[in-house]
Amino acid sequence: MCGPLAPPNVDYSPVECYKHDPARAQALFKEAGVDPKTLNLTLDTPSGRYPLDKDVSLAIGAQLQRLGIKTNVIVNEWGTHLDKIKNRNTGDMFFLGWGPALHGQGTMQPLFLADQTYSSYGNNKTVDEKIARAQTLLDPKARAEAYAELQRLVHDEAPWVFLWQQHDLYGLAQSVEWTPRADEKVWMYDAKIIAR
Repeated sequence: MCGPLAPPNVDYSPVECYKHDPARAQALFKEAGVDPKTLNLTLDTPSGRYPLDKDVSLAIGAQLQRLGIKTNVIVNEWGTHLDKIKNRNTGDMFFLGWGPALHGQGTMQPLFLADQTYSSYGNNKTVDEKIARAQTLLDPKARAEAYAELQRLVHDEAPWVFLWQQHDLYGLAQSVEWTPRADEKVWMYDAKIIAR
């Protein structure tokens, strides 16, 4: 997953994936006049909410420490973690999964509009205005273009590190024809019994 929307999302538009490039990270620190060894960051993570959530967060912390950044990973029970996010009481970073959203608005608004509960994006009036505009568009082509622009903007500003899209697993009898939805809604009236 390279940006804020995943391929199953109706408004998805591909963006280039971030490269793992520690040398570039060091160069960017130097360019900004920041010694990474002076940084002491906290990463809040749940444990048991997502597959390997704690392990992934510990690996992220270890990668940051390889750059010289002191990183403290705080492991929370899911309810505590969610309360910390909602109350804006996490450390410098937090681990969060998001889904399922069938349309761009279901991801972009709650995660990147400044006044929303789960937003960690800050106050970017351009992003806020573009989200507000995109959700009013009824023409599919105009809407797709608006969300493609938003995805590029959020990707380029990099407020988050996008990691992966978790895939859901479904089991069906061979006599059932059914396609799962991207938003995880199980609408079985779409299913058909087929002849064998």
